Amino acid sequence: MSLGRRGVLAALPALVLDPVGAEPGLEAPNVLQVAPDLVCSGQPKPASLQRLGELGFDAVLYLAPPTVGDAVPQEGEWLRAQGIEFVNVPMVWERPTLEQVDEVLRILAAWRGKKRKMLVHCQVNFRGSSLVFLHRVLERQEPAEAAWADLSRVWSPNRTWMELIRSALRRGGQSFEPL
Repeated sequence: MSLGRRGVLAALPALVLDPVGAEPGLEAPNVLQVAPDLVCSGQPKPASLQRLGELGFDAVLYLAPPTVGDAVPQEGEWLRAQGIEFVNVPMVWERPTLEQVDEVLRILAAWRGKKRKMLVHCQVNFRGSSLVFLHRVLERQEPAEAAWADLSRVWSPNRTWMELIRSALRRGGQSFEPL
């Protein structure tokens, strides 16, 4: 399935109505809680961003460029005011890189080492679920099949993202081959 920028944005209303996981109080597309300390989703609604601290989040990683149409310009400010660490790794949808994968994996490993509850999000949780999959397999040493099943609840990666995932897995010494 290949969705360009317009395709992702056009799919957003349907995805908002069809969350795939449970994180009470987090209003966002395709919410997927993969561990007590790790949730990924699409762009949270402003009201949710303003109460992430109440929901127990300590750290938020945003994976879309801050210039995308549904970005919330005040997100970093609102989160920091709640004592939540906020980092943006602006992955361009059509051109994700292994260097960005490395950066995301470093950030998530450092946060996990501090026993933080983390939210990884993008626009509709395609970038997010892909990077969380890689984090689970390469950093947390979770079974690739289980992590892939969770990712598959959100989307079927297109060619660009499948190549990125395969490259990161090979480089990490993983023999798992996503379908």
